[in-house]
Amino acid sequence: MLTAVKDREQSSLLDFSWPTEFDVWDNLVEVITTRNWMVVTAFITIPPLLVLLFFNRQIIAGMTAGSVKG
Repeated sequence: MLTAVKDREQSSLLDFSWPTEFDVWDNLVEVITTRNWMVVTAFITIPPLLVLLFFNRQIIAGMTAGSVKG
């Protein structure tokens, strides 16, 4: 987190010193706009996949509940 608020020059030094300037907004914008908004796409895509993963058994049971004739 400490290197995330530094500028490129200071973060390339790889030391744990306090930054002389805090470039939080510029760094955040750069991370979000890198690779065609991949971070935003991941935050949109991952939650539905997690819901499907955790509730897969209930979803399948609900889909097949009326199809079994006995």
